[in-house]
Amino acid sequence: MSGFSPVDSARRRPLPVPTLLATAEHDPLRDEGKQLADELARGGTEVEYLPHPGLVHGFMTLDTVSPAARSAGDTLLRRYGKMLGRNRI
Repeated sequence: MSGFSPVDSARRRPLPVPTLLATAEHDPLRDEGKQLADELARGGTEVEYLPHPGLVHGFMTLDTVSPAARSAGDTLLRRYGKMLGRNRI
């Protein structure tokens, strides 16, 4: 059985646009997220990787119950806004 992995896709063809990739410490996809960021960078894609220690998958939806999630989400969205402004995507 074969599955789809963004890491495999990145090996074949890097993304043509700058990429912001965030992971949470307590996320089953954390290691694959870091691997994807590394693979994209190796292929020439501009990548900004943001690991979020202590947070869980879906932390951006927890902003009303977790100050740490709110702060991380605010930082992530600010960086995304700057990336959009720089690149006029």
